[in-house]
Amino acid sequence: MKNAPHVDPKPRDFTVGTFKCRSTPSGSIPQDTDLFNTIGRGLYSTAMPPWHPLTRQQRADLVAYVKSFSSRFAEEKPGTLDVPKKTPSDEDSVARGREWYQEVAKCWQCHGKEGRGDGPSAATLTDDKNRPIQPYDFTAASRFKCGESDEDLYRVLMTGLDGSPMPSFSSSLKPEQAWDLVYYVRSFRSGFQETAQKTNRQKTSGVASAER
Repeated sequence: MKNAPHVDPKPRDFTVGTFKCRSTPSGSIPQDTDLFNTIGRGLYSTAMPPWHPLTRQQRADLVAYVKSFSSRFAEEKPGTLDVPKKTPSDEDSVARGREWYQEVAKCWQCHGKEGRGDGPSAATLTDDKNRPIQPYDFTAASRFKCGESDEDLYRVLMTGLDGSPMPSFSSSLKPEQAWDLVYYVRSFRSGFQETAQKTNRQKTSGVASAER
């Protein structure tokens, strides 16, 4: 409460039971493991730090206390969302992901065509408390808000970030399309394109060798 007026984005209101980083469908309360992992990992680009000094038991106790602020945890059960096996990442998948980014999910409207968080809708966005909120800049971040792995980003695409303008794309993207979008979003970060191109060259070279 003391520091809340001075941080941006603002802290979560635990009493409404709405959390951004979840492995559950949009609108669902999170799993205990979601809260546990958030406490340990922190929320990148926010005032929420990783709490590595806490023991596993202390984190579990903190999860139980955070849940006590909202009656939703006593009244509801969290949903489930499976993360399917990753599809191959190469130049073709990144190219398809660009199409989903531009034409289907229209991520560019908020995140910008170059992923810098400067799309035409960026200045108008607000959170669930009607406070201005800035879209994520994919080019500047060393990792994503809810984790580092491709699976973490896949979950964000398919669950959305409740309490923010970021929606769930589970009804508009097939799993293979979501993986392509994951790889394209990753391509905004330095070094990813070179890695994808190297993987594609190695794959092509392997096919050529097998045909000899």
